Amino acid sequence: MYGNGRTVLAPRESRGEIRAHSESELVGFIDQSLRDFTEPSLGPIAEVRDGAIAGPLASMVFASGKRIRPLFVVYGAALGGARELDGALARVATALELFHTFALIHDDIIDNAETRRGSPSLHRMYGAGAEPLPDHGEPEQQARSLAIVAGDLVLCWADMLFQAGLDGCPGARAARALFDQMKTEIMVGQALDICYERRLRDLTEEITSRIIEYKTARYTFLRPMQIGAAMVGATDEVIDRCRHLALPLGRAFQLRDDLIGAFDDGSAGKSGTTDLECGKPTELMRYAVAAASPADVDALLRTVGRPDMDLAEIEQVREILITSGAVKHVTDEIEKSTSAAMRALRELGCEPWLEERLAAHLERLSVEPNATEMYRSRIGNPV
Repeated sequence: MYGNGRTVLAPRESRGEIRAHSESELVGFIDQSLRDFTEPSLGPIAEVRDGAIAGPLASMVFASGKRIRPLFVVYGAALGGARELDGALARVATALELFHTFALIHDDIIDNAETRRGSPSLHRMYGAGAEPLPDHGEPEQQARSLAIVAGDLVLCWADMLFQAGLDGCPGARAARALFDQMKTEIMVGQALDICYERRLRDLTEEITSRIIEYKTARYTFLRPMQIGAAMVGATDEVIDRCRHLALPLGRAFQLRDDLIGAFDDGSAGKSGTTDLECGKPTELMRYAVAAASPADVDALLRTVGRPDMDLAEIEQVREILITSGAVKHVTDEIEKSTSAAMRALRELGCEPWLEERLAAHLERLSVEPNATEMYRSRIGNPV
C-alpha cells in the first residue's frame, strides 16, 4: 500500500503468468498501475491555480506511449526466472515509466520543444493562456519554472514507487544500485548532449557513441532489463549477459530516432525539425560534417542549430544529409547493430516466448531496403 492509502497490487497478488499476456495487455497493466498511483498523488497540487497545474501534468503522465522501459523491466524479470506479474514487478516497472516522464518534461524544456507525443509539451501547456504572477516574470518563464517543478515532482514519485516495489524482493539491493546508476548515466548523457549542441566540428564518433550509450542504450534497454532481472534474484552472470543484447539494441533505436528527428513528417508524434534547430550532436550530423563537400559543410554550420531555420534551409540540410552519405551510413549502422543484437538474443538462452517478444522489438528497427529514397521523398513536403 502506498503512502496515499491506495493499493495498485498487493505484493503477492498476481495477474497470472507474464507469458500468457500479450505485450499490449502488459502495457495496459502498466497504464492502470500508473493511474492508480498517480491520480491520488496529484491531490496535493490540485488546488494550485484551481487545478491548472495538476491537469496538464496528468495529461503528460497518462499520455499514451510505447512503455518500452517498463516492458523491459518485465522481460528482464522473466529472463531472471520470474513467471508471474505481481504487485512488486508492476510497481517497479511503473516507476521506470514515471522516471521517463520526468526526463521528457525536462528534456522538452532544455530543447524548447513545442510538442511531445503529438500534444503540446508540458511547459507549452502551462504557458497557454497563463497570466503573469506578481513579481515572477513573464508567462513563458513562469511556465518553464512550473514545468521544472512538475518534473521534479514526477521524479520523486518514481523514486517512491520504485522503493515500494522492492519491498521484500530477493534482489532489492542490487536493483536499487542499478536504478541509482541509471539515474547518473542519463544525467551524464544529457550533459554531453547539451555541451556538444551546435558544435558540429567538434563531434567525433567516440563522442556520439558515448551520448547514444549513456542517454539511450543504457537508460532505455540495459538498466531496465537488468533491474527486472536483479529484483527477482537473478545471478550476476544473467544480469551481465543483458548488455550483449541491450547495448546494440539501444544504439539501433537511437540512430533510428535521429533519422526521425531530422526527417519526420509528423507521423511519429514529434517535430521533424527540433533536432536540426537545436543542433543536436547526432551520429547523422557528425558523419555529414565529416563527409560533405566544403560548401555543404559551410551550409550546415550556417544553418543547423538556428531556431529560426526556414523551410528552404531545412530542405537544404536534409538534402546534404542524403548526398553526403550520412543517411546511408546511419541506416547501415542500424542494420549492423540490429544484427549484433539478434545474435546476442539467440545466445541469451531465454525461453522461446521471450525470445520471440524481444526479436519483435528488433524487427521493428529494421531499415527499409530503399530507406535513402524514402527520406529523400520527405524533402519538399511540409513539416
